Amino acid sequence: MRAFITGATGFVGSRLCHKLLSEGIEVTALIRKEETKNILPSAVTLIQGKPMEAGSWYDPVADCDIAINLAGSPIFTRWNDQSKRQIRQSRVFTTRSLADALVKHRAGKKTVLISASATGFYGSTGQNLVDEDTPAGSGFLSETAQVWEAEAMAASSAGVKVVITRFGVVLGKNGGALAAMLPAFKLNLGSPLGDGHQWFPWIHIEDLLEIFMFIIRNDEIEGPINCTSPSAVTNDEFSHALASALDKYYFLPPVPEFIIRLAFGEVSSVVLQGQRTTPRKLLAAGFTFKYAGIDGALKDIVGGK
Repeated sequence: MRAFITGATGFVGSRLCHKLLSEGIEVTALIRKEETKNILPSAVTLIQGKPMEAGSWYDPVADCDIAINLAGSPIFTRWNDQSKRQIRQSRVFTTRSLADALVKHRAGKKTVLISASATGFYGSTGQNLVDEDTPAGSGFLSETAQVWEAEAMAASSAGVKVVITRFGVVLGKNGGALAAMLPAFKLNLGSPLGDGHQWFPWIHIEDLLEIFMFIIRNDEIEGPINCTSPSAVTNDEFSHALASALDKYYFLPPVPEFIIRLAFGEVSSVVLQGQRTTPRKLLAAGFTFKYAGIDGALKDIVGGK
């Protein structure tokens, strides 16, 4: 089998390349700059191109029966009109280009497109439990996710099986969201954000990588799936578990919401609002999470550090 990946040099993408290769799957990665090659295994075939535009990189897609779309500029930056436009366009235009390549080169051939999205699709859901049938919410991230997903689903017009992976916060070693959290917690300065009651959808990266393999092997899974642990936690519960995994104190009061909004602006809504998600479709299909509980997940990732 052969896989074509956008966003391969990111936190998830680089690890997924290793996973695919270990499973005997050949990998071709679309990259922007030659210097990023050192991030990826030498066995990965590198194609330079502009993922947001049509180009000669369309041709290698013809040889791949798996397409994985992980591209997108970082969310956690101070939002303004320019940064929000970049966040949306980097996702929407890349997905549109990849879907177009699949329609042109893989029509009528057995192909799966696994395209990233986010639990932000649901917007702010309060205490309600949400699954893949929950309708879209409102706000910038939700609206971005809706357009993002629609562009991926366009590939189904050519008979491509499309799976939308709605990520929660991906937790793993040496990068990702935890990299920004650890310094404060290691100094015994960890505390909940806002009132701490907002839900924190999360997933261990090892489980996420296994989900990709599960999708590739399972012809029945399609459409949106929640890639989050079945054991939902609040921001306060997550923060307490992280301090415990690091063997640190957890005694500071919550950071008031108004301070977070002053410091980070509109992007603060990402951490002050959450979704109490359940991966209903994965569980129904028989997927088993290795790290279903937050305590075990965090002890695996940061324990002993």
